[in-house]
Amino acid sequence: MVVRSPRDPWRVVWQAAVYDGTLALILFTTAAALAVAAWFPQMPRGDSVAYARQLSSLQARFGNAARMMQSFGLFDITRSWGFRSLVALIAVCVVLRTIELGGRLLNRTASSTENEVPNEGGSFWPGAASDLFSLLSHAGVLLLLSGVVVSQLWGWHRSALIVQGDAWVVLPGSDTWVALNADGRSVAHSSGLRVQAEDWGPGAIVRATDGAGRSLSLQQNPGAEPAPELAVPLVQDPDLGTRDALLAIPQAQLIVRLLPEAELGSESTGGLLVQAYRSPSGELVAEAVVGEKAALEIGDVTLEIVSSPYARLAVTHSPGAGLSAAGVLVLLGGVLATAGQRALQDRERTAMEAELGEDTQPAQPAQSGEA
Repeated sequence: MVVRSPRDPWRVVWQAAVYDGTLALILFTTAAALAVAAWFPQMPRGDSVAYARQLSSLQARFGNAARMMQSFGLFDITRSWGFRSLVALIAVCVVLRTIELGGRLLNRTASSTENEVPNEGGSFWPGAASDLFSLLSHAGVLLLLSGVVVSQLWGWHRSALIVQGDAWVVLPGSDTWVALNADGRSVAHSSGLRVQAEDWGPGAIVRATDGAGRSLSLQQNPGAEPAPELAVPLVQDPDLGTRDALLAIPQAQLIVRLLPEAELGSESTGGLLVQAYRSPSGELVAEAVVGEKAALEIGDVTLEIVSSPYARLAVTHSPGAGLSAAGVLVLLGGVLATAGQRALQDRERTAMEAELGEDTQPAQPAQSGEA
C-alpha cells in the first residue's frame, strides 16, 4: 500500500499565488473596475463645493437612480476598499512571482557553474534569459505600484481652485503655489505640480468708497467676512449656464450684480455689465457697461471696477510620478526583451527543423538513360 505524504498547505497557497491564471484574473477584475470608474463620474475629495456641484450634476443626469448608484459605490470606485484590495493582491502576486523567478534564476546559475555548461550551445542561456527578462518585467510592475502607493500616501489633489489677477495662491498644507501669467491665459506654478485648467472666464477686482473717500466694506456671501476689496470671478452656473456674480455693500444698502456684456445677447465689446440695486427694495438704481477699468458713481458711492480674468484649476501633486515612470520604462524594456528573445528562439527552432528535414530526406534514385 502506497502512503502519500500530505501536501504542504503553504506550498499550495504559494503555487496558487504565482500561477499565471491567478494574476490574469486579478488584472482582469482590476481593469473592469477601472473601466467602470472611467464610465461613471467619480466624486471629488477635499473640496466641499466641488463635491456638491458634482453631486447635483449626477442627480440631474441619473435622476432617482443616482442615490442607489452612490450607495453601490459606483461614483467612488478607485477609493473603495475593494479596489485597493485588488491593487494589494496584484502587488502580493508580483512580489511572490519575483521571488520565484529570482530563485529559479539562481538555481540555473548554480547548476550551470557546477556542470560547467557553456553559454553557447548549452541549455543555460535561453532559459536564464527568459527568467531574467520576466524578472525585469516584474520589477517594472513593482516600481509602478510603488509610485502609485507613494502618490496615494503623500500626494494630493485640489479641484475647482480659483486663481485670479496677479495674486499667487499658496495651496493649503504645502509650500507650493500657482498663479496666472500676465497674459491671463496661461498658468505658472511651482515644480512638482500637474495643473489642468478646468475653465477660463472673466472677472473683476471691485472696491467702493463713500463721498468722503473712505473705503466701504464688501461682501460676496452672507456669511463671508467683509473686505475693502473683492476679487470676483464670474463663474458659470452649471445648472443655468450663465456667468454672473452678486456682492453687497452693506453700509450703502446696495446690491451689485456683475455679468459679461455677452450675456445680454447683443454684440459684445468684452466689457462687463454692472447693475446696482437698492436693498431691501430691489430698485434698480444704476446700470452701465464698463471696460478694462472704470469708476461708476452710484449716488454718493464710487464703485471702482478693474477687469481681472480668472482660471479654475485642478492641481495634483504626485511625488511618486517619477518612480511610476521608471517602472513603466523598466516594464516596457522587459516585455520587449521577452518578445525579442522568444522571436529569436522561434527563428532558431524553425532553422533547426529545416536543417533536420534536409538531413533526413531520402536520396532520389538515379534514372536510367536506356530506353
